[in-house]
Amino acid sequence: MERKQKKVPSELESAEKRYQSLIEKRNELNEIAKVLRDERNLLNDQKKGMFKEQNDLKKKRDQAVKSMKEHKKKRNEFQDKAKKLIKFKKEKLGKKHKDLNHEIEELQASLRYLMVKQETTVLTVEEERDLVDEIRMKRELLPSLVKLREEEKNIDSEIQELDKSIDEFFKKADEEHEKVQKFYKESQELHVKWKAIFDEINMLNQNANKKHEKFLKVREKADAIHKRSLEMREKVLSMKKEKWEERKKQKEVIQEQNRSVRDALMNKDKLDKAADDAVKQLLNNGKVELKG
Repeated sequence: MERKQKKVPSELESAEKRYQSLIEKRNELNEIAKVLRDERNLLNDQKKGMFKEQNDLKKKRDQAVKSMKEHKKKRNEFQDKAKKLIKFKKEKLGKKHKDLNHEIEELQASLRYLMVKQETTVLTVEEERDLVDEIRMKRELLPSLVKLREEEKNIDSEIQELDKSIDEFFKKADEEHEKVQKFYKESQELHVKWKAIFDEINMLNQNANKKHEKFLKVREKADAIHKRSLEMREKVLSMKKEKWEERKKQKEVIQEQNRSVRDALMNKDKLDKAADDAVKQLLNNGKVELKG
């Protein structure tokens, strides 16, 4: 059995097939690019929603830090006031005698001893005079020490008031410090949440950038193939136009041949010549169609 010969596609058919292949590849790449673009946009939309949450957390954190600083300032002010009172208290304490009561008791005992000595001891005139001077000096000193002891009682009272004020300032400072710790803890917790969202946004941003880079590369390939498809389309159209013109030319030749044959048949004198010419044309260009 005779084997059927496989038809070889023409140049135009090959060009059209290549053109369709380019169109399909371009469309496929455009679809991939669309998916990448949508995925990129979805990631960017997620970022937008998280930006608002991040900004809200930042505002709350900043407010907590602000409150912490305000209470820290108040705490330091109360502590400074307490420290100044402590310094003032030390100055007051520095003015006190170490044991004024003991000094007064010793002075009183000394006076009693000297007075007994004056009454019971035989002294020379000079010794008597010295003894009297000593008694007079100690008697003069005693009221001043007693007065000083009264003044020290006032100092003690002032010191007690200072102690109360110092305790009050330290108490207020402790209260402010508790608020400092509270707002510090709050600001740290908010910062941790803010940082977590920041890291997530950063990850989304990296993924979105990767999607965008892939999108650009795919679109670049699609554009390049689109350009090639346009060139191939022009080539196909040009080949079709060329083929159409060739067919048109062949048709015109055939029509001219038919007219020549008709003229020849009408003119017996030219019949033989027309027949010869028709045979030649038939051999050169193809089939001759005779019409009456």
